[in-house]
Amino acid sequence: MNGNEAPCPTKYVFDTCAATFLIKRDKRMLDMEETLNTGDWYASVITRIELYAEPDMSADKRAGVDSFIESTSVIPMDDAIEQVTIAIRRDWRPKVLLPDCIVAATAVALGATLLTGDDTLKKLVWPGYTVHSL
Repeated sequence: MNGNEAPCPTKYVFDTCAATFLIKRDKRMLDMEETLNTGDWYASVITRIELYAEPDMSADKRAGVDSFIESTSVIPMDDAIEQVTIAIRRDWRPKVLLPDCIVAATAVALGATLLTGDDTLKKLVWPGYTVHSL
């Protein structure tokens, strides 16, 4: 960097728990608000599916999910994510469920920090995997 370039923003992948905390304006996410505003936001397609699959969602909650999804780049499954998912699932089965493997693999493939409140994902150790516990 020559001093004229802006630093690269941090990349954050939200798991469903972290996205829900943000949507609900939970203190755990409000404490990170300034940090999050300087980064790029991503979510796995799994997170989008889980957020919209909540039964009996209120109109207010639906609006919050819509707003989150609109401000986040949702990452579909591709070959790189699939290969990392397979490897994590193979090595961490049965402790880490397949949807969580996909979310973690999305963070690894993007070189991003996973934001999670999930105890299993907090304990995951994998090359290139960075987690921020909520």
